[in-house]
Amino acid sequence: MTVSISISRLEVYYGGNIMAYLVCALKNYVPTLLLFLITISIVSSLTILHSSLISNNIQSDRNSIQQYPDRSTNQYHKLDINEHIHVYIIGSYDVEKQLSIISSYKSKFNVPIVVSVVPVINKSYGKGIYIITRCIYSNELEYIKQIMLQGCPVISLDDKATHEIMDKILSKYAPFYAIFNGTHIYLFKLYPHLKVIDNKYAVLVKGYADRKLNYLIISDAIKVLTEYQSGWKVLGWIEWSSGDAWKPYGRLNLEHEILYYKVNDNTMLYSVKCITQIISGVKLGWNKDNDAWWNDYIVQKYYLNAYTNIYDLRDYDPTSINNEVPSISISLTWPPSPTLSWTYSGNYIMSVDDNSDLWTNVAAWKHDLGTPLVFDYATKETVKIEPGFLFTESPIQGGRQKWVITGGWVVPARYYPYKPFSGTIVICVVFTT
Repeated sequence: MTVSISISRLEVYYGGNIMAYLVCALKNYVPTLLLFLITISIVSSLTILHSSLISNNIQSDRNSIQQYPDRSTNQYHKLDINEHIHVYIIGSYDVEKQLSIISSYKSKFNVPIVVSVVPVINKSYGKGIYIITRCIYSNELEYIKQIMLQGCPVISLDDKATHEIMDKILSKYAPFYAIFNGTHIYLFKLYPHLKVIDNKYAVLVKGYADRKLNYLIISDAIKVLTEYQSGWKVLGWIEWSSGDAWKPYGRLNLEHEILYYKVNDNTMLYSVKCITQIISGVKLGWNKDNDAWWNDYIVQKYYLNAYTNIYDLRDYDPTSINNEVPSISISLTWPPSPTLSWTYSGNYIMSVDDNSDLWTNVAAWKHDLGTPLVFDYATKETVKIEPGFLFTESPIQGGRQKWVITGGWVVPARYYPYKPFSGTIVICVVFTT
């Protein structure tokens, strides 16, 4: 403790001067009883003062310790959403200030701990949410790796730290990772109980367009800290959110699930469930009817061979739909893999334009959104779409793909003048070996 160190230095400094003074007095044959008594009195006073300060310091330590549960207990390592969440900040005090204003979730945190170096998970530091605000030094990478292999979510606010985590950790322990264009906040989590390929684990990579921490990011970190995902086919998830960055137009959220099926030693089959949600600005309460931004369309383009030529598009769904239907059914198959199937709501989807190409290995769709009997080109209601595709990797050597997802919003013609806006996220998905 800083106070304890300060007291210790004070004790040695004055104590040293007193002893030197006594030695000097004796050496010069000044056996003055008064001087001796004064010296004894000073020493006694310092001893009492020192004991008092130490006692206060110990009590202060006890009060500080009472703010945190015992991190060495098994109960601590079995966190659930009802317990206090431990937040470890590596770097800047500014992040602590940001956390303090997130009132909606503040009650879920213990007092944030600001440390200058990456801690090791032991009796002093346990499972929790780790926020990195500066670059990672080479000798700290091992600690970050251990944190992630314990299943702790890591939020990176530093571009260099993000690069190091991807290049030095995810490339070795995750089957893939994703680089979001123009994104500076990332949430990473390895799932050590889901070993998928060799020594690689299922992974979550989520990016945010926001420039600062907010309650949505912290909420996501709390969720993945306490959740348990299962399923032997799960390779991992890629998630991204525009957050409040595209205010007042709307919000685009991605939650893509990747599964795998090993065909043979030379061929791997992957499935991507392309969950994409669009929310209008008016639905979010960002604008009023006289300037209401509604959802217009979602465009998804997945270029499998933008960087390499080892991927082949094997199946995809849906194909084109030119009218509104209650639900859209997805069925993906490529022998010898089991068929994958699911459905998603067709509400407020006026048409689906299939732009996929098996020859160029591109899976692509445009979902045009609308409100029946009112407008046929826009809706203020939230829409979630879930198209999907299968592709093979042969040989199994790792590579990159380019995914481009765009959300479109519009102020309907009834609110003259007509105004469109579109926001796009470009993702480089890196499959590792």
